[in-house]
Amino acid sequence: MTIQEAIEQINYYRIENEDKKILLLLDKWNELLFEIIAFDYSDDEVDILQKELDVQMKRLRNKELSAQIIKNSLESFIQFIKKQLKAKYSYQFSIIGTFAGMALSFFAHFNVFFGFLIGVCTGLFIDQYLNKKQRVIKTTLNNTW
Repeated sequence: MTIQEAIEQINYYRIENEDKKILLLLDKWNELLFEIIAFDYSDDEVDILQKELDVQMKRLRNKELSAQIIKNSLESFIQFIKKQLKAKYSYQFSIIGTFAGMALSFFAHFNVFFGFLIGVCTGLFIDQYLNKKQRVIKTTLNNTW
């Protein structure tokens, strides 16, 4: 299944449902699918992605649609993208770099602010590199429920 077909199927489910939790999760699905359209794929990655979309859309099609099923499917698909397509969350390395720089300042005995700056700069550099490679996911499930 192509990404466009998956978007059409998700939009079809949006028309049929009125539950706010289900609509919120289907919006998250749409958001994620629109994000991954912009990824720069190799031919092998396109095949893998289409097979995984087939699996996830069958999960949604074969069962009575509930918020928990949609959320599990979305979580599974995000984990798949992170592992198979080497995608990362936005500013993930900036956060890691911040804490690593501050921890480094305690062990190397220099100013905490200097370690903070080193960590943030390194993290931002890595995040910008990933943004150029178009492998950053901005969709999260933190505000779903």
